[in-house]
Amino acid sequence: MARLGGVRLFARRVSGASAACLFFGFSMVDLLLSSAAFTLGAREANPVLAWLALHDLLVPGKIILSLLAAAIIATTYWRPPARRAAWFGVFAMLAVNFYHIWGLSLLVS
Repeated sequence: MARLGGVRLFARRVSGASAACLFFGFSMVDLLLSSAAFTLGAREANPVLAWLALHDLLVPGKIILSLLAAAIIATTYWRPPARRAAWFGVFAMLAVNFYHIWGLSLLVS
C-alpha cells in the first residue's frame, strides 16, 4: 500500500470487477468513437474487427469480445501477473480512445 508521510494514499485495493468494468467501459467508448470515425470515412485498423465490420457484425462482435475480455479480467485478477496484464489492457484501451479523439479532430478539421 502506498504511503505518503505515514498517510495511506489508497484506502482500498481495486477489485477485479472494477478493472473489468473500466476495460469494458473504455471498449464501448472505443466502439462509439470508431463509429464516429467510420461516418467520416475512416476504416477499421484491427483485422478481426474489420472482418466483423465487413459482415455487419462489428457492434455485436465488439460487445461480445469486450465482455469476454472483461470476464477474463474479473476472474483472473487475483493473480499478480493477470492483474498487471489487466491494467495494461485498461491503459491500452484508454490510449486507443485518446488516439481516436486525436484522429477525429484531424478528420473534422
